[in-house]
Amino acid sequence: RHDASGPQSALGTVQSSLDEIVTRCFKGWAQAALSPPLKSFRTKLRETIEVASTVSDIEWRRMNGLIEKDDDDVLKEIHDPATINDDLTQRQKIVVGHLSLHFLSYLLAVAAVLNRSICPADSLPPVPSLDYAKSLGICFSEKEETVNMMVTIRGSLLGEAVSSISQSLKEEVCDIHGGADKELLKQCSPSSLIQLLMDVKFVNRCFFERNQNGFLSTSDFVDDSRGIMTNLSQRLSDSVNAAVEDGLSIDRAISERHSQVFVSCGLFLSSIFGEADRDKHSSLSDSVSNGVGGTSLLLSSSLVTNPLASSRRFTLLPIQAEKSLTELQLRGRYGKKVREE
Repeated sequence: RHDASGPQSALGTVQSSLDEIVTRCFKGWAQAALSPPLKSFRTKLRETIEVASTVSDIEWRRMNGLIEKDDDDVLKEIHDPATINDDLTQRQKIVVGHLSLHFLSYLLAVAAVLNRSICPADSLPPVPSLDYAKSLGICFSEKEETVNMMVTIRGSLLGEAVSSISQSLKEEVCDIHGGADKELLKQCSPSSLIQLLMDVKFVNRCFFERNQNGFLSTSDFVDDSRGIMTNLSQRLSDSVNAAVEDGLSIDRAISERHSQVFVSCGLFLSSIFGEADRDKHSSLSDSVSNGVGGTSLLLSSSLVTNPLASSRRFTLLPIQAEKSLTELQLRGRYGKKVREE
């Protein structure tokens, strides 16, 4: 027998079945909507891993725009990028770059799909009031967030995004046992390991630290994705600490790079992950290091230094030539008179 009210009642059972159908349908929709950006992300990730495991450290930095003036003399002495002696290697300076564009592009694509798929009505509650829901035998808790259409769409996109990223990294970087491929990591240069570590930590920070909206349903795929990202982040950290001397400075530089992304792209990322107070008061207000041992670049409070182009910027300016206006009015009256005749 069914209960009189609540999830175990007759209406509650029907509602639970409908919720499962909606969740399954929106999960399939999220996969289809994010399929084009996911394909581009996987292609670029595969290319990046292949390059990172085949080129030298200084060649990697040259390809990613991380070469400084001090490295010009080193480049002149290198004839074969695949072979660098110990003396040249010791003279190299570790420089932390920026977040990989294919990671950021995929997250912005998720935000774009969300923003163009919702309307203000999606934020309305599914029932007019709690009393109305109770009269139907369905109990809603006032403390829990009501699952409206906005929560459903956003949760399905977040679940698909974290699952796709974690599975892509597992296929490209991890071995058959699910752990990081040690042989592959040994072939990668220190700078490429730092880059991959920064990307993995950013994904982990977005979905499991910054994310205030949660997922549509806490199922096994969320725990699997969390385990993959945590394990891979730990293995990459160990590899970076073994390759460089000052691992603490690397971690600080990575955190600063993450803060840069949240400041510049916060308008888009906040729609899927929510806002975090700690990102509003980041170290960007003081200075941001250009790399480990690099110079500091002071940033202004506003990232937009030039006004945006607009075709309506001068609509409220007064008309300077009154004669021209009078002439236009006379022409209009004359044309109207001719048409009437």
